[in-house]
Amino acid sequence: MEALNKLKKDSIDLIISDILMPKMDGFQLCRECKSDEAFRKIPFVFYTATYIDKGDEEFARKLGAEKFIIKPVEPDVFINTIKGVIRDVEKGKILPKKKKPALKEKETFKLYSERLIKKLEKKMLDLEKSEKHIKYLYSVLGAIRKVNQLVVKEKNRDIFLQKTCDTLTKARGYNAVWWVY
Repeated sequence: MEALNKLKKDSIDLIISDILMPKMDGFQLCRECKSDEAFRKIPFVFYTATYIDKGDEEFARKLGAEKFIIKPVEPDVFINTIKGVIRDVEKGKILPKKKKPALKEKETFKLYSERLIKKLEKKMLDLEKSEKHIKYLYSVLGAIRKVNQLVVKEKNRDIFLQKTCDTLTKARGYNAVWWVY
């Protein structure tokens, strides 16, 4: 929303936007800009670390974005890319859009929804992996605590080793552990 207000107030030559933003995301901003007669001539560049799939870039291009840069990128590469966009505009390689983007509203909504669903699915997968890893770490921590208790309590070396092996076996989900001394 702030970006659109800024565009209405000031003369802007280039828009560089992240996709992940609080009120209006970059996809929506790009669509609004490319749908508005006053702004569609302004080159639009996405600079994102969150939406990095090939499908995200394709959607951005369909909305009218001239470039799609994935963070992190070296500052000199970023600056050269932006200079390239400006140079392409000056040489007429990037022509101002004369009409609304080719995507119809229904198609835009469908593609936008697909991008969001894909992002949510990835986040859910990441959460599941994190949860499994936390459970594993918790079981290892429990095993370490039990072994520490054995170190203090058990004076007989053979019994200590057997109980330690049993504890670690249970923590790791193994059926048996062999020890030789």
